[in-house]
Amino acid sequence: MNGKEIAVLAKKHSATEFLESFFRKRKTYKPRFFDRPTPFLRSIKKEPPAAVIAEGAVVRTISGAIKGFPSIAVIDGTHVKAEIESVIRCHVKNYVC
Repeated sequence: MNGKEIAVLAKKHSATEFLESFFRKRKTYKPRFFDRPTPFLRSIKKEPPAAVIAEGAVVRTISGAIKGFPSIAVIDGTHVKAEIESVIRCHVKNYVC
């Protein structure tokens, strides 16, 4: 990854589809998609991205490794309030629902 790439950790089809559509229309940053935390964590350690986007449900799992990056959580599901509170506790201040 380089300074113009965004590391994306998303497993749900709806989140991945939304983000692929978003980045397809914008050429400033290139996304690099991961569907599991382990390869994602290896990648951001080896080649730091410009920012990180992750599903809210996995933010707690990766929170220690993403503290130094601008981060956005993708929130969906039936427990939106609890998920927002959880990502804020993990120091992720930005999110989309």
